[in-house]
Amino acid sequence: MSIEREIEIKLILPNGDPAPLLALVPFRANPIILHFHTRYFDTPDWNLCRARTILRIRCSDDRIVQCVKMPASNARPTDRAEWERPLENDQVALDLLPRSPRNRLARLIDGQPLHPFATLDVTRRIWTIDHRGSKIELALDSGTISANGHNDNIAELELELLEGRVEDMIDFALGLPLGPRLAWSMRSKGARAYLIARGLQPAAAKAGPVILSPDLSPAQAFQEIAWHCLGHLLTNYRLVIDARDMEALHQSRVAIRRLRAACALFSGLLKDERSRLFRAELRAAASALGPARDLDVLIDNIHGVMGTLSDQDPLFTQLAQQRRAAYDHACALLDSDTFQRLLLQLAAWIENGDWRKALMAADQPRPTNLTSMLAQALQSRFRKVKQAGHHFRRLDAPGRHRLRIEIKKLRYAAEFFGSLFPDADQVIEREALIDALARLQDLLGELNDLATGRAIDIGGLDSLNEIEQARLTLMLEQVLHASDRTEKHCIDDARHALRDALRLPHFWRQQA
Repeated sequence: MSIEREIEIKLILPNGDPAPLLALVPFRANPIILHFHTRYFDTPDWNLCRARTILRIRCSDDRIVQCVKMPASNARPTDRAEWERPLENDQVALDLLPRSPRNRLARLIDGQPLHPFATLDVTRRIWTIDHRGSKIELALDSGTISANGHNDNIAELELELLEGRVEDMIDFALGLPLGPRLAWSMRSKGARAYLIARGLQPAAAKAGPVILSPDLSPAQAFQEIAWHCLGHLLTNYRLVIDARDMEALHQSRVAIRRLRAACALFSGLLKDERSRLFRAELRAAASALGPARDLDVLIDNIHGVMGTLSDQDPLFTQLAQQRRAAYDHACALLDSDTFQRLLLQLAAWIENGDWRKALMAADQPRPTNLTSMLAQALQSRFRKVKQAGHHFRRLDAPGRHRLRIEIKKLRYAAEFFGSLFPDADQVIEREALIDALARLQDLLGELNDLATGRAIDIGGLDSLNEIEQARLTLMLEQVLHASDRTEKHCIDDARHALRDALRLPHFWRQQA
């Protein structure tokens, strides 16, 4: 059997306890129970895993199956390209694959030998249900990944769409006991095996490129971009909960900002009430993560001025306590059923929300040139940056913050729409503009961090004695004095960076 596309939602059970699930009606029926032994293969240089490609052989009670999984051609985090072939023995047989994946694998392998690097032993309980007319397979897995002398326990529920609509699968997921006991995860078993085999820890991930086709309608273009942003968030948010990773927190906020920017860029399509509510909820989620990020930056800035502080230093102790509290709050939100439902509701809305149903009902003629339409959007964003940057020297901190927001929107738009301008000169001009905007965004971000750092209340001084209070007060004065000097340099650098960015060629100009 060949499956060209796998559509699934993976829900992990962080505490490993399936009891809340098994109490639900769909899971009360007797399941099919299978036992899998799986081996994962790669080259000595890990070429497959680095390309997010999984090659495995799975032996179950009555069959042996070779499976290859690759990233899907679209941005949907529910989708992967998948090819399965039955085998007569447990040896890799790439010649059984269709030509396209076989050639892609051959390029990745590049003549190197393949070796098994991890094993997976799993007991799988399977139920097949009908939900709103769609056929969904529920697979509850428990077992162990073994690699390089280390083991990692597996406890997860996979929902796979066999027939029907993605939104029906999402709707079923929304009826599950989501939250700390059940959470959406993008990390596959193969990816976990790779980390264990190499002795690596999960790492935060930046957003990858968005690839759009000029044949898409505006609605389809928005869907592709919005799915991409949601996938970026799903890739990072669990790492905040599991490891309190600073970069994962930052990337989670970036993903939310990018999704909000996409909504703003396509606001003409998103006129339903649910769209407005989602934008408000996303803004609230980003705000909830803000205090932890602000304290991360402030502590880094203080270390830069004062050097590495001792764990016993009163300033470090005070800030570390506040940072722990801020992360407690951020993690509680990300781990909540409210946030899990927001993720799934966003997915359903992107796929076929009221905004899309309204467009389909209106039966509007399809624009013939998406590229021209988005070129106009880029030009509009550029004008807003230029207008917000007028009289830069006279801008106060809130004014610079508003300018930074407009710069982010222009930068995200250039990243979202860039694939529609493929000429060599346009690519060079786009990369130059994105680099210039990124530098300007960083400078204005540093200015915003300085202003935010000054506003953070270092509470709890009553717990310190008079000598410790005097030391803490002096240290803060030194930090503020250094930030004043830094602010003057940043303002001057940002002024020049803005001037240079506004002088760059518009890579979209030929299409406008």
